[in-house]
Amino acid sequence: MQVSRDQETVAHNEVNDFLSMLTEYGLRLEELVKNNPRSWQDRETARRVAHSLAADPQLMVYIKEHRCPPPVLIEKAGPDDEKLLERHFPYITGLALILSGHFPTLTGILSTWTGGDCK
Repeated sequence: MQVSRDQETVAHNEVNDFLSMLTEYGLRLEELVKNNPRSWQDRETARRVAHSLAADPQLMVYIKEHRCPPPVLIEKAGPDDEKLLERHFPYITGLALILSGHFPTLTGILSTWTGGDCK
């Protein structure tokens, strides 16, 4: 697949905008990588949580201001999800930012994910 110069520029700008937005949320790309869930089941749960965050701008504002999971999200989470939420919160926040609609190219990349662990 050949990528045009325009597509490359758009993708480059999206990545830069994403990195800037991470900074606004007090995060760095290294934290997202470090907090990536190891199992595909946990990654799928993280994606589900990220989708619910991205769909609620008020929750995203809470995260930006308080830099922690919103209490309402913790209350709705089961015991296993609560642990995952706390342990992988930077990763989940990064996913939510991508899924928030500001990054169509990055969202497209995420949509190609499938379950299963790489060996």
